[in-house]
Amino acid sequence: MNGKLAPYRGFTLIELMISLVIGIIVISAGFSLYLKSTASRSLIQAEVLMQENSYFINQTLRQLLNQAGYRPLTFSSSTTLALPIESHEEWFPEIAGSFGRGEFVDAVTNGLAIRFAGSSGPDNTADGTMVNCQGEAIASDEIADITLTVAGNALTCTSGSESVELLSEKDGVLVERIAVLWGIDTDNDNSVDVYQAATGTSEFNEDVLAVQVLLLLSSKQEVKRSGSSYVFKGENLTSSDKRIRRQMTISVQIKN
Repeated sequence: MNGKLAPYRGFTLIELMISLVIGIIVISAGFSLYLKSTASRSLIQAEVLMQENSYFINQTLRQLLNQAGYRPLTFSSSTTLALPIESHEEWFPEIAGSFGRGEFVDAVTNGLAIRFAGSSGPDNTADGTMVNCQGEAIASDEIADITLTVAGNALTCTSGSESVELLSEKDGVLVERIAVLWGIDTDNDNSVDVYQAATGTSEFNEDVLAVQVLLLLSSKQEVKRSGSSYVFKGENLTSSDKRIRRQMTISVQIKN
């Protein structure tokens, strides 16, 4: 060795450009993978939210709708072997502009209205089996009314003058539409043969055996890659946004 250092040799311009290109490709691939992972996670989270809220609202609506037309037993007035229960006409008076005498189910604009009598225990206080929108127990000497409506992407339950949102944007799910159908017995075999669109109590009669409520739910966020088709009330529709959409169907037998 002669004690001299070898001259330092750096990158040529071509080598530098190749390195930059390779770096850009690696970064782009990583960023693309990150975006796909994020989109997939958002889609899964939206699906989970949809399922959780669908289960909750299904259970809640079933409980509320099953109360429609309920009347307590009146043993003191019974002189026959039949169940000691008074008729709808005896329990439910006429409400001008709403229910006729004996009527307890009504299709309203963007929703459904029901009414029912309460239920009490041996001490004559509400036993908690019949409740209003706020979860307050209704006693047997009371007639309660509930109106379920969809407006502003929320499902609202109203009892008297008080309302509560059962499902809304704050839950991560939008309620876009509601449809109410009567389950009709057309051949007198005491079973539902067809569901037809409900427009009011005038169509509600002894042939109506059930009420069916359809809700169109969608995700709050646009988590799909593109718009897609969906079905609501038997119609094939196409969305222009990227939200998940699901139809919920709740069918409840009526207490005739």
